[in-house]
Amino acid sequence: MMHNIALLVNIEGRINRVETDWLAISAVLSKRDLTRDELQALHEELCAGLRVTTRGLTLAKQDFGMANARSMPGLHRAGAGLGR
Repeated sequence: MMHNIALLVNIEGRINRVETDWLAISAVLSKRDLTRDELQALHEELCAGLRVTTRGLTLAKQDFGMANARSMPGLHRAGAGLGR
């Protein structure tokens, strides 16, 4: 089962990172033709702490043990603006 996790996302060709979650990203990636099995594998890699690049996005699980992510330069809250 894929539970929701907080993510940091770099969009290809942009400098800024965005803050989002698994539910939003999985919807975007489904529209970019990732299968359910591919989404499951991606979710498992993110939960394991890996940084993953796919379909023009670089994804990483947020680490709330570090300094508050909202204070990081270049970080913005994302909503539906991730789709192309």
